[in-house]
Amino acid sequence: MAKLCNGWNFASNHTFDDDGRIILLWKYPATVRILSQTSQLMTKEQSYGLT
Repeated sequence: MAKLCNGWNFASNHTFDDDGRIILLWKYPATVRILSQTSQLMTKEQSYGLT
């Protein structure tokens, strides 16, 4: 994914479930923190810019 989306950050639920289908992409200055995940959902916290 890093090669395909150079300069972007990403998270997916593939680490939780081999059949995971959720992929989140974001770019600086946004930040994302994954709070929980299952095979059907990902809960996140996000911020944008300066905190």
